[in-house]
Amino acid sequence: MKIIRSMILLLVFTTGCATSSSLHTYAVTADKNYLQGKQALQEEAWLNAEKFFSFVKARFPYSQFAILAEIGLADTQFGKKNYLQAALAYKLFLRFHPTHPQVKTGYVSMRIGKSYYNLLPSNVFFLPPRQERDMENVVQAHDALKKFTLDYTDSPYLEEVKTILSKCINRLAEHEMYVALFYWRDEKIRSTISRLQYLITHYFSAPQTPQALWLLGNAYTKTGDIDKAQAAWNTLIKAFPKHDLVTKATEALNNKNT
Repeated sequence: MKIIRSMILLLVFTTGCATSSSLHTYAVTADKNYLQGKQALQEEAWLNAEKFFSFVKARFPYSQFAILAEIGLADTQFGKKNYLQAALAYKLFLRFHPTHPQVKTGYVSMRIGKSYYNLLPSNVFFLPPRQERDMENVVQAHDALKKFTLDYTDSPYLEEVKTILSKCINRLAEHEMYVALFYWRDEKIRSTISRLQYLITHYFSAPQTPQALWLLGNAYTKTGDIDKAQAAWNTLIKAFPKHDLVTKATEALNNKNT
């Protein structure tokens, strides 16, 4: 098992120790080399950190510091902004060391979620709007962070994770609203309803939900489902009483009741 794990990690971390021995003076013991790697990591000297951690794994494979070096290598990839490699490394650690303290505190799972979150696109003027782009990384980040909130309710990282999860939910809701509006403009009412229902069911805390409820009521009106339209508007009024759309929802309900 250790051989398999080492082979996988070699695919993730391409910088080996053989060529680095002439550039570094390695210590005799595992702990001292690990501490040098930690110091390099704190100084954001990513290449040095990677070399010391790799040395510990190669020279002291059965030491407790070899396990810690795996986390160090993952943290190095994260620091280098190689987030896909970091996510893979953290996942491997989670798989092979499920009872390790860094797993039990939620640190590893938190880093998996943050790795995927850091891959999310931002709005850049020469790229399509982010809501038009592929959502795979957003979904992976959301799923990892959501699982964290269920598995690590006492973790010291819980509040940080909740903040990032909220941002993921906003991104996903933003995408669903974008698609729903596309269908609405194209007069594909059933498809509009389907996307709005998904948004409301899965991302109710998102800022797009009031607009989704307002539009859902209008969509149901077009299909003749007046009771469902009124239910959507009533939910908007009760759940978001201070939102600007409450006035419109109230007027729409009054018109339907007259």
